[in-house]
Amino acid sequence: MVGWVAVYRPQEYRAAYYPYLVDLPLALVALVLADRLRHTLAIGLPIEPDTVYLSPPVYAIVVAVWVTLYPRLVRGDGRQGAPVAGELGRVTFGITAAALCVASLFYLVKIENFSRVLFGYFVALTLLLVAAARLGLRWWWRRRVAAGREVRRALVIGAPDAAARLAAALAAEAPDVRIAGYAAPDGSAAPCGEAGGVPCLGPACACAALAEAQAIDVVYVVLEPGQRDLALRCVEALQALPVHVYIVPDFVDLFAARATLHLVGGMPLLALRAPVLPAWDAAAKRLFDVVVSAAVLIVLAPLFALIALAIKLDSPGPVFFVQTRAGENGRPFRMYKFRSMVADAEARLAEVVDLGSLAEPAYKLRHDPRVTRVGRVLRRWSLDELPQLWNVLKGDMSLVGPRPEDAALVARYTAWQRKRLAVKPGLTGPMQVNGRGDLSLEERVRLELRYIQQYSLWEDIRLLLRTVPAVLSGRGAY
Repeated sequence: MVGWVAVYRPQEYRAAYYPYLVDLPLALVALVLADRLRHTLAIGLPIEPDTVYLSPPVYAIVVAVWVTLYPRLVRGDGRQGAPVAGELGRVTFGITAAALCVASLFYLVKIENFSRVLFGYFVALTLLLVAAARLGLRWWWRRRVAAGREVRRALVIGAPDAAARLAAALAAEAPDVRIAGYAAPDGSAAPCGEAGGVPCLGPACACAALAEAQAIDVVYVVLEPGQRDLALRCVEALQALPVHVYIVPDFVDLFAARATLHLVGGMPLLALRAPVLPAWDAAAKRLFDVVVSAAVLIVLAPLFALIALAIKLDSPGPVFFVQTRAGENGRPFRMYKFRSMVADAEARLAEVVDLGSLAEPAYKLRHDPRVTRVGRVLRRWSLDELPQLWNVLKGDMSLVGPRPEDAALVARYTAWQRKRLAVKPGLTGPMQVNGRGDLSLEERVRLELRYIQQYSLWEDIRLLLRTVPAVLSGRGAY
């Protein structure tokens, strides 16, 4: 039941202001230090001692970029407990991109008297200072959590299994939130006992008294849709206490899109973004796809020719295999692959698998007799997928995303499984770096939905880098 949880974390709100209160001041400090270094170190062309580089327009452009663009580039999930590599990666990407924007604006407004050496100092010092500050803030926060100063005690109102799953999620993602126990729904069939290390504190009808007795800071209401009246009674009872109350709606798990809450006339509305990726993210992702796919297609052109020759010499038939796949929102498109099977493989599909008897709308055969000798090599190293770079360049696919599936199998998807179609399919994605063909459809969908919900351009870059060792390992490639 607990699928997607908006967890209360006080440090999230502080972290949201880091780009303004921490990174921007450090960028300005780095700019001043870079100016000092340029005037004191004998690197670059000699300059006069009284040369002024940091004019008011320079400061104005740096501040404008760091206030408007930079926060969007480093946007993450805002958690101090998030992986350090992810935070440093976003900061590095954000500073580099913001610096390039600053350089472009210098050119457009004709700030000609500006040292390139100074600009290099500025970027390097900003990276160093911001990275050190972020690591220092994480260390400080973890010390406070260890000392119990940042810890928030939580109460879960819900069934034992829901409390146990929420406790596991919080332990992994929010070390500052500790579940004191859970309050069982009134009339619950399950006995009130410990569940996954979470003790039962009493019935849900006494939630206010339990919260006060246990010095609770946060309450999570995790009840079934049929227990709406109980949820309302609990929320009403808790209003008199200084606690934060979060309702974990079961229906949120039906959607892959990131949701936002809006108030219209006092009525809360849950907005599901359509399209899933905001315009800025979609534009940046598309630009990244076009630049990288075009460059790789040019570089790999000789390899394409060698593969095509090997396919023609190995077995009769075309070089490319073309199949209709389901794209973004289920829209069909023609996907290209190097042919790794015999020419009549589609006609012989019934010989190796009965689609009607599949337990789930997905299959992967470990020893498919239709695969050719060259095809086995291509599949082992995922070389048969390379022509999909053309699909990426055309806009049918993205470099990173859920893998495109056969339209015939997609027609049998459940509503939950169709959520993976919310974005363009990818040449690689979470499935490729986490087991490939060894994953069940449910495991694939959960990984892909997490990718969609937490999308960032940095995550695309990270998955692309992880694809190389995944391909070399050969796990799930058949």
